[in-house]
Amino acid sequence: MPSTLVSQEAIELVFRLCEQQPAEISWHVLNMHFDRLGEELISAGALVETTPSETVVMPMDLDDELVGFEWDAGRQAFVGFHPNMGLVEADPRVRKRYRVNFDWLLSAIAGAAGAAAGQRRVCLVDDLLWDLGDARLRRNKRPVLFARRLGFTDALDLAEGALIARESRADGVLLTTSPQISRAVRLPGRHRILHIRDCLDHASRGFGLDADVIAGSRLWPEPIASEAVEMGPGGGWIRIHGREYRFPGLIQRSIVQQVYEAWRDGIGRLRTQEVLETAESKSKELAQAFSRRPDFKEIIGYDDGFCWLKVD
Repeated sequence: MPSTLVSQEAIELVFRLCEQQPAEISWHVLNMHFDRLGEELISAGALVETTPSETVVMPMDLDDELVGFEWDAGRQAFVGFHPNMGLVEADPRVRKRYRVNFDWLLSAIAGAAGAAAGQRRVCLVDDLLWDLGDARLRRNKRPVLFARRLGFTDALDLAEGALIARESRADGVLLTTSPQISRAVRLPGRHRILHIRDCLDHASRGFGLDADVIAGSRLWPEPIASEAVEMGPGGGWIRIHGREYRFPGLIQRSIVQQVYEAWRDGIGRLRTQEVLETAESKSKELAQAFSRRPDFKEIIGYDDGFCWLKVD
């Protein structure tokens, strides 16, 4: 069985790689920047060798002069030209690449979260979202999920679509390596979204998770039949008293999400100009930002330089 006795620094590198697409790293980068950690993760089985690079471009001196290497059949080596060093041969290992071994990672997370051994892990979205089985959290068994790259709107949309069909497996925990997820995000099934870094058990000799952090300090909420306002992942939709509004544009999504969060957090009104600037809109007025969606006035009020979410 692969070892989970890896250092905090090593598992942090795994989390960082999980947010890349693909979740890979070259031998050259490992060797230059993460030499000890790379050896540790490869030995543990957390990183495994994958398809080698077809081309190689890397710095060769302290000035980071980039050199492109091509295969030389005569020399049986990758050869490149450096302006100061002339022809140079690359280390034979330079083409190697390593990928995150998700079988290792998912098994480690499931075990550390308390999911019973032998439960089948289900991939809900290829290379993105997994159901790791049930764990006992605060008296009841609840599903534990893992996802990556949720800071990207397309990934959030895929996760939402997959979970809609599984809302019967509700009120679980979704652990993620994604560091920047809006507090407004609520995935189908009302799963609590936790950053996996925040759940690390720093007293563990290897990779471990703090069960109390995962379970939460408060009792789990009872299912709510309906709510006045609901926000979809990434601000893709907002539902007010059962009526749903969808805004495909990133600027419009940002504006709706900002006024929603202000309403939710009890702030109320926001300065319209600041909202537009945060959304990176070039418009001077809200009406211009929603020029093709006049129905925005049904959910956003604005007057005297301020704007707010209309709920009542």
